[in-house]
Amino acid sequence: MRVNQRTSLGRLQQIFAALVRRKRLREAIRDLQSLDDNMLNDIGIGRGDIEWIVDGGRRNSRSL
Repeated sequence: MRVNQRTSLGRLQQIFAALVRRKRLREAIRDLQSLDDNMLNDIGIGRGDIEWIVDGGRRNSRSL
């Protein structure tokens, strides 16, 4: 029974960490999207690349 409890707790911690990460990514995307195109160009980011850049270049960043 203890092993199942630890496994369940570990899984809950993983889920919570994933939710926190996803929230932070969405906040970063929102912050960058609020910048105008000139500001984005100044830091070398195209508007269409925001999600990809925030997610570290992962392929499925559109699901954030």
